[in-house]
Amino acid sequence: MPNKNWQAICKIADPNFRLLLATTKDPYILAGLEVGFPELFSEREVPLRVPASALREAARQWSRGYNNEDTYLEEDGEICWTHILDRFAIPILLDATSSDYGGVNIPKDMAQQLVGQRYEAGLSVTYRGMCCLVIDLGIEEKVNVHNMITEVPTIEWIRLIDADHVDLNA
Repeated sequence: MPNKNWQAICKIADPNFRLLLATTKDPYILAGLEVGFPELFSEREVPLRVPASALREAARQWSRGYNNEDTYLEEDGEICWTHILDRFAIPILLDATSSDYGGVNIPKDMAQQLVGQRYEAGLSVTYRGMCCLVIDLGIEEKVNVHNMITEVPTIEWIRLIDADHVDLNA
């Protein structure tokens, strides 16, 4: 099976084509795409770097399938990417629940790092010296009308991935 050229995939203008390339694992589809778009594939392994737009759309699609039309929220693609990471082979670095909820202690400085950022998947934090993205977050509401985190929140749960795996600009 050909290796995906993530750098080239992230530059594709059409979000639906980016999503197809980012999520398909079907060898026949990949072989056909490689014939038509050889620049999107590589002989050598290319580091994983998925377009954020593909993650958002995959999360929305997952939510539509999981929830009925009465409970589906468009924001699901912006808030939680946990359920779709397997489709992209992105590993979770930290999956923590606060000790108040029976889990482990979440580093205290992590909540401080969230202040001033928009409450959505893709928040940037540093964990153990590594730049990470928050892909799921449970906090007490400390956001303003623009969905910005305005005060140091109490984190109920948090899930992180390596920021190098996602292109937030694509």
